[in-house]
Amino acid sequence: MTVKIVDHITGQELLLEHEWHEQIPHVGDILELHCGKPERWKVTEVDWVFMDTPPEKHEDVPVQYALVKVSPADEVEHKEKKQRICLCGHPEDWHSAWRCIGAAGTCPCKGFKEKKEISI
Repeated sequence: MTVKIVDHITGQELLLEHEWHEQIPHVGDILELHCGKPERWKVTEVDWVFMDTPPEKHEDVPVQYALVKVSPADEVEHKEKKQRICLCGHPEDWHSAWRCIGAAGTCPCKGFKEKKEISI
């Protein structure tokens, strides 16, 4: 299986592996690429690119390669750590001035109140 790993933001090809024998990465997986120095990347999207075939063919279209889009893991983890959580347990961006849309819009929370971590 051929796997192409690209930077999700720039589209720059980071790795093209023609003999990939491992399981295809899933969204959220952390990959460590060793191209001179180790870099950690978080998988943001996985797409399948199929061979060009005539329009009338709809069955057994061969896969050309798996396209794995990644973002730097440090940036992704940094953004996730910044997210503030409400007392109701939902992130701040799920709240408006008058309600929370968590739990499919049924959260009883009427406004964001930051949950403070208590360490003992």
